Amino acid sequence: MKQRPFEAIIFDLDGTLIDTESADFQAWEMLYKEFGVMLSLEHWAEIAVGHMDGYDTLFKELIRWSDNGGDKSALRKRLRELRSITEKNVALMPGVNNLLPQLHAAGFPLGVASASDRKWIVRWLTSFDLETYSNAWSRFPITR
Repeated sequence: MKQRPFEAIIFDLDGTLIDTESADFQAWEMLYKEFGVMLSLEHWAEIAVGHMDGYDTLFKELIRWSDNGGDKSALRKRLRELRSITEKNVALMPGVNNLLPQLHAAGFPLGVASASDRKWIVRWLTSFDLETYSNAWSRFPITR
């Protein structure tokens, strides 16, 4: 058997396997609009994408613009409400439905690495039946 040049294929989740980022941006954009502020995609991506403290930074911006000083827990709740609307548009990235079965059939170990928390990762893998590759994911388990 020919030796592979690598031991595993590790995917990022958000924006690589599953387009959760578009729905996330849309929810943040709606929240900012409620404060009368336009949120650009560039600003959101610079602060939020791949940054563990990105949401806290965005919440701090909103609190600064709030007339009453803002309430972070109320903002989190509102963001969850808005996400429940925008997450209906979450989809697999193009080609994932073809690529993963081919890699799995070829015996490549698969992994997921993400700045998102485990609950989020499992939720989306399950939602799109990607947990069917659990024997492949298990050797290189979900990180975070």
